[in-house]
Amino acid sequence: MEMMALASVTLQTVFVLINLLGLPGNIAALLIPLLWAASGHLPWEVFYSVLILVAAGELVELAASYFVGKKYGVSNASFFASVIGSLIGGIFGAGIMLGIGAVPGTFLGAFLGTYIYEYFKFSDHRTALKRGIATFTGRFIGTAMKVVLGFMAVFETWKGLAGL
Repeated sequence: MEMMALASVTLQTVFVLINLLGLPGNIAALLIPLLWAASGHLPWEVFYSVLILVAAGELVELAASYFVGKKYGVSNASFFASVIGSLIGGIFGAGIMLGIGAVPGTFLGAFLGTYIYEYFKFSDHRTALKRGIATFTGRFIGTAMKVVLGFMAVFETWKGLAGL
């Protein structure tokens, strides 16, 4: 049982790190405590606390990206372009350095998505650059906070499985 718990928490940690690739790793990590709770080996209260941490991580990531961008005048359409750019950057970056390239790819993709949209909309390099940097910064801050909350969820799962 202890080895299974350790393996589960290790897998949950890997899922949390998937956030760095621009993918919803915390949501995947939520499956581990759900399975343990459904099997009766983890109190449902622990699962609910992990669920709250995961939901908070998703909201914080979205809010940081959105509000940092809004502070610099990023439109909703431009924000959407940054999300699409992040996904594309993560996919193309995944082929570089055994997948590690997906990490900078998601952030660069967010920047380029906003920059390209803003440049075509306003034909102003300075405005597009400023807003691209804003979405890059918001994405970085949001992802960092999401990963921190993901690791807090892993710790909660470990405490619940260890009976602490």
